[in-house]
Amino acid sequence: VERHYATERAAILDALPAQIALLDADGGIAAINEGWRRFAIENDLDDQDAGLGGNYLNICETARGPHSEEASEVADGIRAVLAGKIRRYTLEYPCHSWQEKRWFLLTATPLNENTPSGAVVMHIDISDRVKAQMQADELRNRLERLIDQASVGILVHRNFVPVLVNRETARQFGFEDPDDLLALGDCRQLFAEDELARVEGYNAARLKGLAAPEVYRVTGRRRDGAPLVLENRAFTIKWDDEMAVCAMMTDITRQLETEDQLRQ
Repeated sequence: VERHYATERAAILDALPAQIALLDADGGIAAINEGWRRFAIENDLDDQDAGLGGNYLNICETARGPHSEEASEVADGIRAVLAGKIRRYTLEYPCHSWQEKRWFLLTATPLNENTPSGAVVMHIDISDRVKAQMQADELRNRLERLIDQASVGILVHRNFVPVLVNRETARQFGFEDPDDLLALGDCRQLFAEDELARVEGYNAARLKGLAAPEVYRVTGRRRDGAPLVLENRAFTIKWDDEMAVCAMMTDITRQLETEDQLRQ
């Protein structure tokens, strides 16, 4: 029965898409799966047995080179799992090869939660997730730079609570920095009082999917109290899984003054 159980356990471990080692109570590597062995072979590790029979804690604590400090932290984390002090230890870390950049998630959990008797250590390849996140972050950074450098004012708000303001919007309303405008907490302060009912009505209609003008003129109020006329193009967008309104504003105050002078 025990032999059958051991064979069945080995088959299950070998089938899992991770590098797995079973540690005894002292951190000794009692068993490894095929993924652990294959990783050692593919990466030309000196120890073709991939540490089987050695002590995982000692391997971590004697590691040298890049990320050796993290290896020491791993030893402390696994030691805490073995002692029953914590139920789970995790660490995301880079492990680049000469062919590609890779990242792994290390997890250590006790073999028996009731009686400290060893631990299961897994190294899971999370490179695809990390690369996708890096690409998303890069795209977000590019969009943020594009928005910040735009020549039109861009203001995103949820029920008039500003969540994004670019530099042109701050300049239009006489603020030195977009963060100063975000700190207002309510962007209705940017509009003349006699415009509030109309602006609030348009906003409520958009959020309900009702008809509202996409482009309209509105009188704003600069930080110093001076009025300005804006051509506002507004539409709804998803922001952090919630509906929001994006207003793209062009200051046409001087344009209207010039047109008025020409008419006179």
